[in-house]
Amino acid sequence: MKKLLNFIILLLIVVFTSCQTEKLATHSEGSIYKKNISFEEFKQETGIINFDTLISIRANTIGFEGRNPDGSYNLSDFDIDTGIIKSLEYQNKTTYTFAVLPIDYEGTNLFNLIYYKKNNIWEKYIVEMRPTAENLFQIQSGTTDKFDGEMRQIYKSEPPTNDCVTVTFVENHCNGCEGPCSCSNSCCVTTTSYSNCEGGTAGSSGLGNGPGNSPGNGTGNSAGSGYGGTGSSGFVFSYPSDTSTEPLDPNAIVIEPNLDDPLSIADNTNANKFNLFLNALSISDSESYNYINQNSVIKNQILNYLMVNAFSLESKEFAKELIDASRLLEINAKLVWDDYDNFRNQMSISERSIFDGLTSNRKLWYMVSAKKAFDKANELFPNSTHNGLGDAYRHALWNGYCSLTLAGNLGEQLTTAHEDRPSSYPYNFKETQMDLYNNNQGRLIAVNSNINNIEHNILQNLQQGYLRHLNNLDSSTLATYNSILIPTDQ
Repeated sequence: MKKLLNFIILLLIVVFTSCQTEKLATHSEGSIYKKNISFEEFKQETGIINFDTLISIRANTIGFEGRNPDGSYNLSDFDIDTGIIKSLEYQNKTTYTFAVLPIDYEGTNLFNLIYYKKNNIWEKYIVEMRPTAENLFQIQSGTTDKFDGEMRQIYKSEPPTNDCVTVTFVENHCNGCEGPCSCSNSCCVTTTSYSNCEGGTAGSSGLGNGPGNSPGNGTGNSAGSGYGGTGSSGFVFSYPSDTSTEPLDPNAIVIEPNLDDPLSIADNTNANKFNLFLNALSISDSESYNYINQNSVIKNQILNYLMVNAFSLESKEFAKELIDASRLLEINAKLVWDDYDNFRNQMSISERSIFDGLTSNRKLWYMVSAKKAFDKANELFPNSTHNGLGDAYRHALWNGYCSLTLAGNLGEQLTTAHEDRPSSYPYNFKETQMDLYNNNQGRLIAVNSNINNIEHNILQNLQQGYLRHLNNLDSSTLATYNSILIPTDQ
C-alpha cells in the first residue's frame, strides 16, 4: 500500500509540474502566486526544521471526544499528508496548506493545517471543511479537486484574542472564460473572504451554536461545537460555489483548500469499492462505463446509492440497471426511482397488484418508460397532453418503450390495468377507449423499432394519422357527448 501511495503522490506531482508555479490573478493590491511544493521545500522555505506535530485543541472546541486526560486533542493524532503542500503568496506573505486527517476518524469532514507567518512567528491554524454530499462523492471518486460546502476554523496556535481574523479562500475556476482556461488566465481564479468580525459576540470558549449558513450570527460565549456563530477562537462560514473575484483584503490569510490527500482517499473504503464497481463495468459494458464517467451528476447519485446499500451484490446489479436506463432513455433514472411512492400512488388497484410483484429492475423500466414518454409528450405537444395529440403520443410511446424493455406482454398487462379506474365523469369511457387504442398502436410500432428510433417512429405514425385523439372537448379538455375518436392527422 505504501508503494501505491508513493506512486499516487508522484503521479500528482507529475501532473502539476506544468503549472507548478502559477500567477493566478492580479488585483489592485497585488498578485497571487500558487505552487505545489514538497515537504523538503517547505522546510527550506520556512526554516522550520523540527516540524511541530503537537498542538492541543480543546475537545469542546473541535467537537471530537478528547484523546488526552486533560481533554485536549493533539495534532499528533492527525495524519498529516506531506505529499503535496499548497503554497500561496500574496503581498509578500506566504501561506502553506497541508491536508490532514484525524487518526481513526470515521466522519466525512476534511481538514487542512495552515501555516501563516505573523510578526516573524509561524502561526498554525486548522480548518475543518464539511463538503456537501455531492461534493464529497466527487472528491472520493476523484472526479473533482474543488471544494464546495461549509468551513470553520477549529484551532489557532496563538492565545485567543478579540482580534478579527479574515481568511480568503482561493480556487481555480474557468467560469466566464472564453476558450480554454490556462495557467495564465486571470479569470481562472475566484476568491471569497470570510471574517469572524461580522456579527457575533467575542467570547472566551470557542464556537457558538447558531445556524451555520452565514458568518457571525451566534454568540461566542457558547461552547457548542456546531457550525454556528463565532467566538474569539474560531469562525464559521459557508463556501459558495459561485465565488467572487473581489479585490482581496491585504491583511487576509490567503489559502487554497488542499484536497490532495492520497492517504485518506486511497484508503477510503467506499471510494475503493466504487472504483472496483467501475472497473468491472468497464469490462462488461464499455458504453455504460463511458456514459457514467461523462455524467458526473448521475455518477455521484450511483455512488450514493451504492454507499447507502453497502455495495451489496443486489445494489450493484440494480446500479447497472440505473445506468443503462439513464443512458438508453436519456433520462436520470435515479431521480425517477426516487419518486417511487408518488408513482405507485397514481396506479389503479389492479395495476398496483401487478407492479408490486415485479423485481426492482422491471419496476424501474416500467417507471422510466412512463416518465420518458410523459416528458417527451410535454416537449412536443405542450398544449394537448389531455385527450389531444400529446396524450396520444404519450400512450403510444409509453407502450413502445415497455415492449422494448420488459419481457413478454408485461407492459401490455400493466398499461391495460392502468386504465382500470372508476369513471370520474359520464364520458370518461371515451378517454379509456382512446388510451387503449394508442397503447396497442405503440406496441405494434415497437415490433419494427428499437430503443434508438422508437420516438421517431411513434411521431411519424402520429403525423400519418395512425393514432387517435378526441375531438369536441370542453373547456377543461374533457370528452363530451359529441366527442369521437379521430385520426391524429385531423
